[in-house]
Amino acid sequence: MPCFIEINLVQKIRQALAFISLLCPLASFGNELPSAWQGFTNSSSFHCIILPKNVIPVIENIAIDSADYIGVFFYDEGVLRCGGAAEYSPNENISVFAYGNDPFTQGKNGFYSGDSIHWKAYSFKNNLEIDITFIKYKEGEHYNSSGIFTNLAVSIIDCISAGNFTANAFTSVSETCENSMALISCSPQGGSGNYSYQWESAPYGIVSSAQSFECQITETTLFTVNITDISMPQNPTATAFVRVFYIKPPQIIFSSDTTACISEPFIELEPAISNYSSIQWSTSGNGYFEDNTNAITKYYFGNFDIASGNVVLFLEAKTAQPCNYEITKTINIILNDDKIVFAGHDISIFEGEYAELNAKISCFTEDYEINWQPDTLLYANNILNPQTVPLYCTTNFILSITDLSNYATFKDTVTIRVIPQNSLSYAHQNTSIYPNPFHDRLNILCDEAATINIYNLLGEKVLSECLPVGKNFINTSKLNNGMYFVEILRGNSREVMKMVKSTE
Repeated sequence: MPCFIEINLVQKIRQALAFISLLCPLASFGNELPSAWQGFTNSSSFHCIILPKNVIPVIENIAIDSADYIGVFFYDEGVLRCGGAAEYSPNENISVFAYGNDPFTQGKNGFYSGDSIHWKAYSFKNNLEIDITFIKYKEGEHYNSSGIFTNLAVSIIDCISAGNFTANAFTSVSETCENSMALISCSPQGGSGNYSYQWESAPYGIVSSAQSFECQITETTLFTVNITDISMPQNPTATAFVRVFYIKPPQIIFSSDTTACISEPFIELEPAISNYSSIQWSTSGNGYFEDNTNAITKYYFGNFDIASGNVVLFLEAKTAQPCNYEITKTINIILNDDKIVFAGHDISIFEGEYAELNAKISCFTEDYEINWQPDTLLYANNILNPQTVPLYCTTNFILSITDLSNYATFKDTVTIRVIPQNSLSYAHQNTSIYPNPFHDRLNILCDEAATINIYNLLGEKVLSECLPVGKNFINTSKLNNGMYFVEILRGNSREVMKMVKSTE
């Protein structure tokens, strides 16, 4: 029969929290707690979690017995510490207190509000601490596998169906490389033993009805499996998730050659580079780099470079294990007195915003004239880097530099792409992304699985993550400061929001 908490207990739990101490009596410990589980603070801030009888946590093929312990743990500077425990019994309703941090004690000795709750069991028979991989939190008619600590809260843990029918999903590799295969598999626990399987992936495209299968992916992918017990009443279904991270090869984009003015001491290097863990600049000449381990740097010409009239620069990008990708691009720089005009890189802005133009010129004397067109969309058209007025459509700006010594004119064009505001939404009803501006991480709270893509102002995808339901974060430490477009994909729906990375 299904696992249900006794109806009297449910009714009591719904009463005022003032009576919570009566509903959740402190557990008495028959055996001595393991040393790593001792010393948690019985603070006034707590979260009472009710485990109904016959609920069996999913663990690594190790049974836990009556009088073993089940505990809740929090992270303290990367270390899991016990925040509450109770004796386990499969035949009784159990109250487990997850205690909050005591603000009057130095250091963290309990959960902060919003902390993830990590579960462990301790088997005296095996003298072993065991990670609990799956516990179902019942919230109304819905289940959530990731518990979050909330001050003075009560939650109920329940099983999915009779027989404690649950599922695990796993993969042969958590990270996969180009042209490599990943084995995706699952294992049901409990039930009749007669199951059907249905796999889907996000991004969409991979489906399977096998218990295990191999696949090759080209981006980070979240696999979801629904396992149905076809011999049990009501055909209960258990769901499990597993994510495989795809490590992309490095990409380096810049012109194969360029021209620099021989009278200028250096050239600024700004290649578009992504998916790398380390880079290294080198040269065929005798100049030097301002920083040869930074993609954006300056190269100072040496006497040999100037005498020969050209120099070749090499940019090598690598990724770390397990893929160990390596790519090298070269750029040939011709040194002469030819005049150079660069109107700037194409960028994207939202409708109604303005842009700062970022042009560069070289080998011009002081006797030259600057002109931008269309001048009606600029606050000034006779300076090198003017500001546009608020733009409402994509515009090509033409930069003209006239050498007044001979009245020769040199031109270049830059495009400002404008994204209509009515095609965007800054928030989604099922997704919360914060903070903005962000620094080394983006926090993302999803009520359903989603794919998050991050693009720079050139429209290049610089980061992509497939996120399951719950509280997640994306590591953004390798992104440069500046504005980004964050795309949220959910089936056929698409949302875009603008976010800024800043170290401030």
